[in-house]
Amino acid sequence: MAELRTVYAQQALSQIPRLLSNQDRNPFSPTYGCFHRDYWLDKTSDFPDAVRQFATHALALVYTHDFPGNIYRGQPKIRDWAIAGLDYWARIQHRDGSFDEFYPYERGWVGPSAFTTFTSIESCMLLKDHLPGAVAERVHQAIRRAAHFISRGETEEDHLANHHAMACLAVWKAYRLLGDAALKAGYQQLWRGFLRYHHEGEGWSREYDGVDPGYLSATVSFLAKIYQDHPDAELLRVIQQSVEFSSYFVYPNGFYAGSMGSRNTLHFYPHGYEIVARAIPLAAAMAEKMLRSLSEGKLVPPEIISDRYVVYRVPEFLQAYLDYTPRPAELPPLPYEREPFTRYFPGARVFVATLPERYVVANLAKGGVVKIFDRQRGTLLLNDCGLIGKLANGRVVTSQWIDPSYRCEADEQGWTVSGHLHAVPSHKLFTPLKQVLFRSALVAMGWNPAFSHRLKGTIRKTLMLGQRPVPLHFRRSLRLNAHEPLTLRDELWAAGEGEVRSLSVGDEFFVRYVPQSRYFQSQELDIQGYTLSDGHIQALNQRQRLQIEQQVVAVGAQPAGAFAVNVRVRAPEAGEMEQAGPVPFGVYDVDYYHGRQRKPQLIYRLKRRTDEVEAALRCYHDGRLQVIVDVGTADGLMLQQLRQRMGSLTFLGFDLSLGLLKVHPVDGVLKSQSDALVMPVRDSVADAVIATAVIEHVPDAGAMLRECARMLRPGGLLVMTTPDPLMEKISSRIGLLKEAGHQETLNLSQLCERSEAAGFQVVEAKKFMFSPVGFPAEKLIERGMRAVGLDLVMANQLVVVRKV
Repeated sequence: MAELRTVYAQQALSQIPRLLSNQDRNPFSPTYGCFHRDYWLDKTSDFPDAVRQFATHALALVYTHDFPGNIYRGQPKIRDWAIAGLDYWARIQHRDGSFDEFYPYERGWVGPSAFTTFTSIESCMLLKDHLPGAVAERVHQAIRRAAHFISRGETEEDHLANHHAMACLAVWKAYRLLGDAALKAGYQQLWRGFLRYHHEGEGWSREYDGVDPGYLSATVSFLAKIYQDHPDAELLRVIQQSVEFSSYFVYPNGFYAGSMGSRNTLHFYPHGYEIVARAIPLAAAMAEKMLRSLSEGKLVPPEIISDRYVVYRVPEFLQAYLDYTPRPAELPPLPYEREPFTRYFPGARVFVATLPERYVVANLAKGGVVKIFDRQRGTLLLNDCGLIGKLANGRVVTSQWIDPSYRCEADEQGWTVSGHLHAVPSHKLFTPLKQVLFRSALVAMGWNPAFSHRLKGTIRKTLMLGQRPVPLHFRRSLRLNAHEPLTLRDELWAAGEGEVRSLSVGDEFFVRYVPQSRYFQSQELDIQGYTLSDGHIQALNQRQRLQIEQQVVAVGAQPAGAFAVNVRVRAPEAGEMEQAGPVPFGVYDVDYYHGRQRKPQLIYRLKRRTDEVEAALRCYHDGRLQVIVDVGTADGLMLQQLRQRMGSLTFLGFDLSLGLLKVHPVDGVLKSQSDALVMPVRDSVADAVIATAVIEHVPDAGAMLRECARMLRPGGLLVMTTPDPLMEKISSRIGLLKEAGHQETLNLSQLCERSEAAGFQVVEAKKFMFSPVGFPAEKLIERGMRAVGLDLVMANQLVVVRKV
């Protein structure tokens, strides 16, 4: 385990050239020491962002410590540039002790002021033997002013526990550096303020209006830094509670937090967990898991973090390396590794369940954002951030909003949350006119601290908080049934003015404005949402109810899960309807199923097509045959026969007819409603796709082939059957074939050409089915007919293709 420790140093040291490139290193420049390149070089900013000076701490650490591969240790230039950074920080301070981060005259309480005060104190302590007297005096005076400014307490109404923790840290460190008794009293007052944001019974701390695991790890880091210098029992108890709660958001696939949180943050601050690893073994287990994830690229790497925030991550990793705690032989299990349990945190409105094969985490406070994992394989099966759509007036609406009026219920069998969708405010952008007006107000009134603090509070409420419900209601539930697939159900209905233009469910998306969020992670490629059809949107606007079901299905040896979305339309008075409006052209109803029970020709066609599909799968599969998707499954009878013949594979059947899907339940087969052109199955998840007597029914054969290619993994098979167009025309002329709902019937040559255009390689193409009802030795006779060119009288065609 210990060799992983170097990952901390490697990740941090890789960013030192970036930090130095952002710094003005010219000692004759008026901005010497400034790390805000946009300000001193690019001239695209009209003020220096104080947060960038956090980079000074990283330079002080690499100058004074021997990290593996550290070429900066003891370098005079690194020392001088670190001192220049400290001095520049002191020179950009406002008279009241505050600093700016996002705009001039911001006078931020913690963001720019407490964070940079802490890092300046740390840098001073590391460089104390090298600081010139004048610089030391100037920096100490700036620290004193900033610490007293912070001690006066929150004035922005930010409701961010990690900010209160950092305020405690900065003022405590200032007290230890300066020995000012007033600062000790200020720390005690700030600590009492922090406790108002900490939920003693559940172990989380408030970030805006809920829990955010990413920032909770920051809170642990800040409090542990105090504990390292001030081992207080109450402090340790709060840290222990926070570690326990944050552990529920360490996922089996190695990722952490994300859309579960009120601020959607993905970061993990490891230093605090390393500090308390001996006192709190669970912290050691989390630190080890997250360190391994860092080495595998599953935590947000520093290279993609913006210049403003990478300055936090570099010293955090360096300090985690320095305070790394050797791991014991056995670490306590993380929640997803424990014996099955369910737990609901009513204060946070967070639901967690460890099942025999699954790990489920849901935040009901955010409208039921949920993640479901396969515990054994460590894979993400379902990630659903809720409903998101757009109204006719252009407003974006979503269920992913923290609303205290949401009704949340949970027990050991699952949970339900209901409420209104909300309009998203964070899409507002600056225009040149807005920017001029904003800057004019800052110049005119920025001298007044009270104005600055009220302005920041207003901006925060406008972009991040506010409640803007719209007349669209939702109800979301998840039930944990031991012998059934986990099913996430949504109901949505309109109850007022406002026309819906588009609506999607699932996928990873973020709607709240949070600068330290929305970084890309590779797990986003494993998930996809589902966009509702125009017909369903029309039904919703006609005051009908939509019911959306997502059933989570394990997919054998595949690296990622598959899920199906079953969309139903409900009328408020009449209950469930079989179909919204008339059955579409080309879609069969329940009469087709009844015909396959009693009509000899239909019974034979089913058996013969099943025989051909089975033979093709057994002959051409490449050794990996676990997930089979049936497009146009109708009643599922073919999948039933294939399951009886081929064993317990994973069978997913899709059809547009709800009546057919429901008329004949099939054990071991998941059937769901879907359009053949837009399938709710993840990319590259299927080993085989079958489509018997389907392609002639769709309006765009090429689009269907491309959709099949999307679902298939490379090397996967598509097995299709379709009527021969010549025999179909003859049968229609002589009255043997009534209206079959065919859009376009292709011959073998056309099928092969279009398959190749969709990215397939043809494996087999032939005609079959000489007799409409079958007879002895038929297949042998057909083989002979094909050999002498008499297959033109056969009624059906088979094409087997492989995804390239």
